[in-house]
Amino acid sequence: MALLIVLSLFNIAWSQETGWQIQITVSQTTILLLLIVWLPVFLQVFALVGGAIRTPGAEFTSPGIEDLLRQISPKTKDEIVGAMNVVLENAATTPEDRNEALQAHQEINQQYRAPLDETDAKTELMRLAERYNRLMSLPSGTRQNFLQEAVAGAMRSLAVKADMEDAEISDYLRSQHRGLRLVGLSAIDNLAHIASFDGILDAIAHPVSPFEQANALSAMERLIPMLDPTQQQRLKDVLLQQRNYSKEKHQWIKPGSDRWEMSDRLLAELNSVSL
Repeated sequence: MALLIVLSLFNIAWSQETGWQIQITVSQTTILLLLIVWLPVFLQVFALVGGAIRTPGAEFTSPGIEDLLRQISPKTKDEIVGAMNVVLENAATTPEDRNEALQAHQEINQQYRAPLDETDAKTELMRLAERYNRLMSLPSGTRQNFLQEAVAGAMRSLAVKADMEDAEISDYLRSQHRGLRLVGLSAIDNLAHIASFDGILDAIAHPVSPFEQANALSAMERLIPMLDPTQQQRLKDVLLQQRNYSKEKHQWIKPGSDRWEMSDRLLAELNSVSL
């Protein structure tokens, strides 16, 4: 990203009269790239507060999140909100951005869920489950990963309004439908449902994709304080087995990956609660 910003400053042209000419200018492309780097702060100021942001090359205005969401097409709103959620959730892990990110995250989700009742939220979750299944047919890569994260981010927001019972979440986790399994994991990501332990553990031990395993690891973090000694040992055994990376044995937690770091945190928490 830094390289792209530097390159965007240079305007290179050639003519027979003057030959090669190089100009250094702050273009709108430069500004947009800088905004991407500063996205958590940009979202908080631009979308939450509203108003205008003036730069040397352009002016961006926003009336605030409520009007912004109203103008977004219903077909794309879920994924746009989901993408913003993912960005803000990541920003909230950084101390200097935490307050702004949490404030923007809360405001976005309140406005997103406001028009929906419990039934509407569940209907929308089913639509997102189908959307997630269709994404699995895309070529693996950055675009697929981004859209999966966006759908999961929207699910986490809607799961709060859907107010699912333990039995309902457990049914989703046992489903062979990948999208419904992600709905179940998204619900756990908001509330700790100890009755769903077996379903989450199975998603860690036998994931249908790396993305599902990452979401299962995230969901399991909420359950750690509620686990009894037998459950703690079962989780530890699965984590250690999956960390013994082997495609042939379907052990998928690879050293150096994000899931390796997540499993490190889980094992550390298990050791602390068992002391």
